[in-house]
Amino acid sequence: MNSLRAHRDILLAPFRRNRDNALWMWLGLAALLVLAIAPTLLAWRFESVGLAKGFAVGTLAFALELLWLIELGSVQRQNHPNAARLVPGHVQRLRESLVAIYLAVALTSPAALGSVFGHPLAWGLAAGLMMLLLAIMLQNPWLWGVWWVVLVFAHRWTATAAWQGLRELALSAYDTQPLTLAALGLLLLPWLASRFVHDGGAAHAAIFKRNAQRRRAQQLALMGQTQARDQGRAGQFFGAAFLFIYRRWMQHLIATARPAPRSVLARAELSCGVNAHWATHLGSMLVFAALAALTWAVAHFGYGVQVLPFINQGGYGMAIGITLAAVLPALSVRSALYSTRREQALLMLLPGMPRGAALNQGLARRQMLHFLVSWAAAALLLRLLVLDDSPAANAVHGYVVCCLPAGLLLWRDWSRLPPPTPANAAMALLWIGLATGVSGAGTWWLHWSPDLLLVVVALATLAVGTWRWQRLATFPQAFPVSRIA
Repeated sequence: MNSLRAHRDILLAPFRRNRDNALWMWLGLAALLVLAIAPTLLAWRFESVGLAKGFAVGTLAFALELLWLIELGSVQRQNHPNAARLVPGHVQRLRESLVAIYLAVALTSPAALGSVFGHPLAWGLAAGLMMLLLAIMLQNPWLWGVWWVVLVFAHRWTATAAWQGLRELALSAYDTQPLTLAALGLLLLPWLASRFVHDGGAAHAAIFKRNAQRRRAQQLALMGQTQARDQGRAGQFFGAAFLFIYRRWMQHLIATARPAPRSVLARAELSCGVNAHWATHLGSMLVFAALAALTWAVAHFGYGVQVLPFINQGGYGMAIGITLAAVLPALSVRSALYSTRREQALLMLLPGMPRGAALNQGLARRQMLHFLVSWAAAALLLRLLVLDDSPAANAVHGYVVCCLPAGLLLWRDWSRLPPPTPANAAMALLWIGLATGVSGAGTWWLHWSPDLLLVVVALATLAVGTWRWQRLATFPQAFPVSRIA
């Protein structure tokens, strides 16, 4: 009984971490179910039962994979080197708990997918291997780059004789030795999963330290902060490239400083979070654009690969990536302002610094301009890349349009800003994704065109924005933020 209680506590640990406000995990899983219900209802409306079932089981499988990653991260945090060496039975209980959740996900996913698409054994092996692959790539982030290179050139290596021979061998084993494959899936794969729990020693200590540094870097990034020691050499190199325009803009403002509100606010922005500044955002976008152009040139001229079909097939996923990359840096100003609140007290001493309502509206004007330019750039880029009028293309443009009201999150009472946490950032992403998903489903249901949707959303945003702009004049002075919280 005590053993079962210990395993239960291990598996429930990620949902009991009140220090990190881990309620967002439950809400994230609930949001996935909501996002599964919306397209399922649409499919039922259009009398496509197979499509409805596919949406439902696909989202369920994705939620289970997410649950596996949450539990894996929790178990690895509990797998401290000192506890592994000094606490009797600690490693064994962690491994048993990890294997239990692995088997639960690896058996539930194929059962659901197999009930709709058939071949449950194939789905089970694929789910089990994917879980291990995700775990390995999370511990070695550089493998994500290798993974994308493999996917981009899949049409080439899948046409080789070696791949065809391996494929024929796998199909033959699947047809003639299903019990052997099932035994391997139930014995070998869970054993490999248990190896992610280490039993102490120098290697374990090094892995634990590296994982802790990576988690800290991710948390700081969510909160708009960075630390050079957590970035690694590659992160420091790209960080210098991202900050090139920011540093040049800083030199220009210092050289042309004047005691005028516009000049003072521009200099104050420099001290209110490097990661949220428009110059850093522009520099990072230019670096990514250069890398994308280089990738296109190598693929097109070196290997004869036509990139545009891949872009069109990317569809909704590409829209999410481009839009979030465009608007999230502008929205991250919340964490940046909180982390520089002490500097803001000194900024108020600058000659010509606006105060009261003038400061609130001046700051809001600059923040909204950053957001609108970023949003418009993302919308224009997707309009140029996705040119057809298919339902998928309309969904892409509809998603971008539905992100426009998110800019109003910048117009708030900064003097009462609560301390940001990683969970706050995750919740912002969750609610933006949920709202845009529901809005996209609604436009599909109502058969609205992207242009009509843009007019409706823009008018609604303008109406709410006008009201918020008037409210800004009644809020307490923004700087220093959180002084009334």
